[in-house]
Amino acid sequence: MWKEHKICLYSFYGHSNDSLIVIIDDIYMFLGDTVLNIPTITRFSGGSTDEFKEHDIPKLKELNVEIVYPGHGVPGVLDTMLSGNMI
Repeated sequence: MWKEHKICLYSFYGHSNDSLIVIIDDIYMFLGDTVLNIPTITRFSGGSTDEFKEHDIPKLKELNVEIVYPGHGVPGVLDTMLSGNMI
């Protein structure tokens, strides 16, 4: 808790092996470059497309949030952003 807001930090693997996701009040998700409106780039040190698809995408789908703020581009809905990664 911080100033009456619930703040959760999650470690994710795909973009690199040290990506972080922040969720505030179970409503707002800040993804950085973990998920954009394009397929996630996983070529950085420690990144893995297979790991991202097999582990991160299912974990992300479990997080019920209303709006997602990617590191680049416009805010959106998580399912829409994830659909770009389902190759």
